[in-house]
Amino acid sequence: MRCPHCGFTASAHATTCDRCGRALPGTGTDPPEPAPPAVEQAAPFPPPGPASSWWGTALPPEVAAELDPEKLTLNALRLPVTILEGRARAEAEAAAAEDAAALAGRRYGGFWLRGMAALIDAILAGGLAFLAAAGAVVAAAGGGALGGGLNLTTDVVAVTAALLAAAGASLGYHTLFTGAWGQTPGKMFFGLTVARVGGKPLGYGRAAWRWAASWVALVLFGIGLLMIALTPRKQGLHDLLAGTVILRQPPGSS
Repeated sequence: MRCPHCGFTASAHATTCDRCGRALPGTGTDPPEPAPPAVEQAAPFPPPGPASSWWGTALPPEVAAELDPEKLTLNALRLPVTILEGRARAEAEAAAAEDAAALAGRRYGGFWLRGMAALIDAILAGGLAFLAAAGAVVAAAGGGALGGGLNLTTDVVAVTAALLAAAGASLGYHTLFTGAWGQTPGKMFFGLTVARVGGKPLGYGRAAWRWAASWVALVLFGIGLLMIALTPRKQGLHDLLAGTVILRQPPGSS
């Protein structure tokens, strides 16, 4: 038998090497092999639970059935009201912070500057309204003459048509210019731009609503218009109702 330690050839019945004195393998004197380290078995997750609960916890049967992953949908979840309220509050605060950052450092059109721009627009829009009203009166009178003569009914129709035509011309004037470019000719002359509170363009729908709200501000003895000189962002009542501001900057600039 050859010693694996020094290579000396020992007798077949020797238990130790005659040269190095170490134990030979297979003679029963080998040192014991070290035991392999124990491996801890991790506990299963989730821990086992009653067979009636898929989630592995002792949930009531009706709750476990509602939380069945095979049947669960987002629409079926009933979140606590506090979570929904907190999310809505966080979104509102984020929107307010975004609006404040967007409008930081911008200047607003004041009362007198807006008044001079409104005077120019009143002249132009008033001229269009007058032409539209005159055309409506002529059309109503012509229709009455063809229908058998002018009478009280014809007068009422003519006045109503004139008012509607004048209102339509004014609405079209402000909605078209403000919705498309954010500026009427009067505001263009003085470098004013109508925008949403966050600085985005109005669009035609909000422009039309702002025009309607301006008549509400005017009817209230002009108090709604005087608010322009009193509010921090120089907003009249119609601006507050429509969520708009007047910025002293050309359209499209940031």
